[in-house]
Amino acid sequence: MNLKNNWKKFWAIFVKDAKEFWAVKPRVFFAIFFPLMFMTILGFMFPQTGAYENIQVGYANLDTPITFGNQTIHVSSMIDQIITSLQENSSYKRINFHNYTAEFSQLTEKQALDQAKEEIAVGKVSAMLIIPKNLTESIYVYNQTAKAFIITDPSNPSLSTVVEGELRGIITGISEQLSIMLLNSVSHQGTEYIAFAKHPIGTESMKAVEQTNESTFSFIAPGFIVMIAMLSGFSSVSGAFTRERELGTLDGILVTPLDRNILLLGKVSFQVARTMFQALTILAISVLLFNISIKGNPILILFVLLISTIAFLGIGVILTAFTSEQETAQIIVAVIQFPMMFLSGVVFPIEQMPEFLQVVSKLIPLTYAADAMRRISVLGVGLTGPVLLDVTIILAISVFVIVVGATIFDRILTR
Repeated sequence: MNLKNNWKKFWAIFVKDAKEFWAVKPRVFFAIFFPLMFMTILGFMFPQTGAYENIQVGYANLDTPITFGNQTIHVSSMIDQIITSLQENSSYKRINFHNYTAEFSQLTEKQALDQAKEEIAVGKVSAMLIIPKNLTESIYVYNQTAKAFIITDPSNPSLSTVVEGELRGIITGISEQLSIMLLNSVSHQGTEYIAFAKHPIGTESMKAVEQTNESTFSFIAPGFIVMIAMLSGFSSVSGAFTRERELGTLDGILVTPLDRNILLLGKVSFQVARTMFQALTILAISVLLFNISIKGNPILILFVLLISTIAFLGIGVILTAFTSEQETAQIIVAVIQFPMMFLSGVVFPIEQMPEFLQVVSKLIPLTYAADAMRRISVLGVGLTGPVLLDVTIILAISVFVIVVGATIFDRILTR
């Protein structure tokens, strides 16, 4: 008998909670939609093959031909031919080469390297392959191993590793072909010549900006800082309003003669200060405990962090207008936050994603905030080029969400 009564009580509680859950349609929708979205995005984030495609890489051949006996020799022309054939091969999608040979032809080797680093810093390419002026001469006149320079972007370490391996593979393949030619061209070969001829061309890798701390964390920390601002901004505002509405304290505030715009400004300003404090604390810990070096202007970093925080808080205010319960608000915020975290390039490089997800990433505010923070902090870029574009987009989003949030604030209070 007791067992039967307990079962009825259990079933009554179960049905009651199920009806309460089902009564709030947005909560039902997002509860079903969230796991589907979670698995779909993760499935595309870890593709089976071809993780990186269409990587933009610059290439400059500064080598000059020499006359050797009755022949004109130009070793680097082999590299030109390989790169041209790769570009013409429709099945090769890993790297898209941009030829900088004409632009760099009048520069010294040091000037070419500095300009290549600048091209990477401003976001025109992700890496550069530089063939030095004396490559052919070093090999055929001095019998010395020549080096091609591979310059990569330190703000995206996983992508840099892939690009560096791909470019090194191209140079190694050409070196092996040249090695066979050199070993077959001389009948009496000394030990030193054989050692040289086995590896006539090598590579030298360098970063667009040299770092005192080469850990991966030093490159991804800026993205995590703005991601924390996003997480805190979304949840704090939506949680604050829905929590006070459920507790009834919001009704008490509304019966006072307080102007509603002042109420919105006061609440949002506190959340801005709170979120900025959290982000700056993380930045300070990164610098003091993990020896993270900041290359860019600290004032510009603070400015980007501030406008990003305002943008995320504004989005949180808008989301609050469509929810009346704290639990529903938390579900909606989680559904919005999740794709931002994984599609913004903070955790996974955007270049690794399928093309349609790369398009989606351009619609996410965190993408521009993270890119600006990385370029300023890691590469030392100022308010120019891609950073200026990022800041302009974040500012536009901030203004838009502030205007919309203020317009629908009455809906938030009376919902």
